[in-house]
Amino acid sequence: MVTLGLSADDSRYRPLEGIELEYRFDAKTGSKRTSPNIHWIHRLRLDQGPVSAHAEDKWSDAVDSVTWWRSYAAIQRGQEEVELLEVEMKRVVRFFEYYGAAWGASTIAWSSQSANPGWAAYAAKQAHIFSELGKYGWKNFSLYLNTRLISD
Repeated sequence: MVTLGLSADDSRYRPLEGIELEYRFDAKTGSKRTSPNIHWIHRLRLDQGPVSAHAEDKWSDAVDSVTWWRSYAAIQRGQEEVELLEVEMKRVVRFFEYYGAAWGASTIAWSSQSANPGWAAYAAKQAHIFSELGKYGWKNFSLYLNTRLISD
């Protein structure tokens, strides 16, 4: 606020600290403005002195609207993160399957070329490792996906 030209001594606007960085809904009263944990910025209008009931209700509605949109944005970010994680899970499994198949093809190629039998053995081992990782990934991803579909 100081960079916007406000005096550093102005007590109306202060940095958010500790518990004020968290949003809490007072379930007992169903109110947001009577909660001791509400951000100071939402109490700002109420701290300006006596106001009419209409003005207080209008301010409360504005605060509720801001709070709702902030909560909605947090939900959207959470849903986007879940979608990204699901895509990443699938990508990792496809990576393992691809390299399992690639090492499998190398095993066949190197087995037919009897130049170095160690190469074919190494390729077979790598093919097995990647194939097993792919199977393990699909199994665990399927468990997660089924659990998510049931809970939704």
